[in-house]
Amino acid sequence: EYFSSIRLDDKQVQVGGDPEQSASPREDLLGHQLQVRTSQKSLTELLSGPVWLPVTDLFSMPHETSGQEGTGNTLFYAQSWMVVHYLLNKNKLPETGTYFDLVENQKLPVEEAIHKAYGVTPPLFEQAVKEYFRSLTALFRPANVTRQPASANTGAEVYQFPAPLGPDDLSVTVTPLQEISARALLADVRARVPDRREEGVKELQSLAAAPSDNEAAHRALAWMHIQRKEFEPASEELSNAAELNPKDPWVHYYLSVLKYRVAQTTRQSIQSLGNMMQDLRAVLDWYPEFAEGYNMLAIARVEGGGTASALEAIKAAIQLSPRNELYVYNLGEIYLSGKKWDSARPVFERLKSSSNPQLAAAARRRMDDMESLKKYGIQPQHPLQSLNDTPETTKAEGTGKPESQAKPPAPTKQVDTDAQLDEPEERKPKPPEPAPPRGSIQFVKGRLLNIDCSQPPAAVLTITAGVKTLHLRTPDYKSVTLVGADEFSCTWKDRRVSVNYRAEGKSGGNLVSIEVQ
Repeated sequence: EYFSSIRLDDKQVQVGGDPEQSASPREDLLGHQLQVRTSQKSLTELLSGPVWLPVTDLFSMPHETSGQEGTGNTLFYAQSWMVVHYLLNKNKLPETGTYFDLVENQKLPVEEAIHKAYGVTPPLFEQAVKEYFRSLTALFRPANVTRQPASANTGAEVYQFPAPLGPDDLSVTVTPLQEISARALLADVRARVPDRREEGVKELQSLAAAPSDNEAAHRALAWMHIQRKEFEPASEELSNAAELNPKDPWVHYYLSVLKYRVAQTTRQSIQSLGNMMQDLRAVLDWYPEFAEGYNMLAIARVEGGGTASALEAIKAAIQLSPRNELYVYNLGEIYLSGKKWDSARPVFERLKSSSNPQLAAAARRRMDDMESLKKYGIQPQHPLQSLNDTPETTKAEGTGKPESQAKPPAPTKQVDTDAQLDEPEERKPKPPEPAPPRGSIQFVKGRLLNIDCSQPPAAVLTITAGVKTLHLRTPDYKSVTLVGADEFSCTWKDRRVSVNYRAEGKSGGNLVSIEVQ
């Protein structure tokens, strides 16, 4: 609410006034200035009343996640405006950071957190804010004066800054868009809207089949196929798109997504990791603010065994999208992959209280599994990739040839969830629940017949125990806990072994540890 008071023109920026107190001059399409007046009370008038919300109630007010927040002319918004005003003016942002740590991470009650962070009890904090409000005498000018257009500065410690850019600092470059490219872009948008999907897909198929061909249409169809887990036609469409425009960064991104989705669906290792990482680097060079690109890169790196570089990538994703808890979950998984137990524990401890029930349950399981992970060396599941909850993409998706434009011009918001293809309501992604380790841990003694290492670093061990034959898989034989040998060998055969494994089915499972005799 505080920053809704921003007023700017081509010379300066002002922030800090009552956002509801002054008239708001606006221009119509002909450039005529209009006054938007309101009969509602200003925030100053609301705060001038005898009743304020208790500060503990103010700080505990839940956020309305449906977006139906209602009008800003309420006591809640008025007090929120003045509290932020007070914190900024009194240089209390460091204490505010401490407060959020106490509440969000240490889970202290609001009353105790206020006392510890600001050094005063909630009633004294509230009194300090009230006294600060009353000291802003310029706010209390008559309403018919403060609502005059000339009254841009409404008094209350308005901060002024020079405008970062002026009219002389801006330039516009126009790149013509071919009609067929525009049609493909519009069809792509329709295909991502449930009510228009059928119409959009038909248009894309028509454009892709036309003699002139259309890279953007192939790319959009590929994305539709990926969402439906139709991987072969998706691969074919991406190949066609790459042939027409090999420099399109979105084609590189979709190729990476395709590799991950195939591995996720088949529960196999990601294929062509080197190419995937190269594609993602190309995307991030073009779009360095793309958090999901860094998240995908982290997954590829940890799959390839590069824990340190994976940490670097996932931390970049979190820095760009700090509220995305799925990225934080992936951070914990990468810590586990590197056996950094002390770093992983607080990550999952924090996520245990997540408002996302699937994520909270996954974090609790990870905490419960921690001792088994340390004792038996069970490899964590692949990090939970957030393609099913991809943040909004504001970078433009290209439809033209790269040599005619520096960056593709037309923005298209990505809708990444399989559920959204069937849901009538937009923007309601439901993150998938991370797959927990399956089966109980069992122990068996037997004879190792052979090892299949045809898809390194994965390996499948065939072991007989009495009349039973087991096929035990490990995603990375170099990370298996060994007893009786210095390193794992794919040439072992006809050896007596003792193994711990997590059973799956009647004759399969995931190898936990092996003792070679």
